Amino acid sequence: MKKELTLTNLLNQTLAELTGNARIVGIFVALIVPISGLFGWVAVAGGEASTEFGLNLGSTTNLLALGAGLLALYLVSFVISIALTYWFSAALMERDPAPGFSRIWPWVGVYILLIFGIFFGFVLLVVPGVILLVRWTLVLPLVIEGKMPAMDAFSESWQRTSGYGWSIFGLLVIAIVVFLVLTGIVSGVTSLLGGAASIPSIALQAVLDSFSSAVFAAIAVAAWRLSSDETEAAAEVFG
Repeated sequence: MKKELTLTNLLNQTLAELTGNARIVGIFVALIVPISGLFGWVAVAGGEASTEFGLNLGSTTNLLALGAGLLALYLVSFVISIALTYWFSAALMERDPAPGFSRIWPWVGVYILLIFGIFFGFVLLVVPGVILLVRWTLVLPLVIEGKMPAMDAFSESWQRTSGYGWSIFGLLVIAIVVFLVLTGIVSGVTSLLGGAASIPSIALQAVLDSFSSAVFAAIAVAAWRLSSDETEAAAEVFG
């Protein structure tokens, strides 16, 4: 039976998705942490790589080699992170760590469009971006569900979230505030562990970033599950 996307229902369902699928969450976080750590290392400690590995960055050849290497690492890591994100959402939806990848290509296409759409929405004075972020919450789970053409997921998500924008927005704000507080705590701890560029600090931030990715994916799945008929979902998803 469908349930309303109230703030209470969304919060409870998100917690249920995370706690009821602890094994899936654990696998996802364990796999995504090294990738997040790599991104973090390049962002805050990459400048120290030349000293650590004895590279002469004054050399154009070394600069190009370092840039090409980092770019290759970024591209490979990005592709893996996309695949892991798809797997995680699909696994949560099916409540099974082996959901398959039959819908990954339409999902990737829609994912790219979703990111660009929300990005340009934020460029247009922020508010449109927030609206799209909220009203398109269900898009990616709907594509994985596969009951409709992938592009129809945008209009379907818009319809299902009608009247519940503030509830979804409220849950996103709560999650963001919680992670901002945790980020502040991690920043305080990192100052005792050698600064933001130290390995323990990068590792801590990677764990936090990975878990935040899991939470926001779980919010989307929770909203999808609440707005779907459980009987139909059990019979048709991944069928």
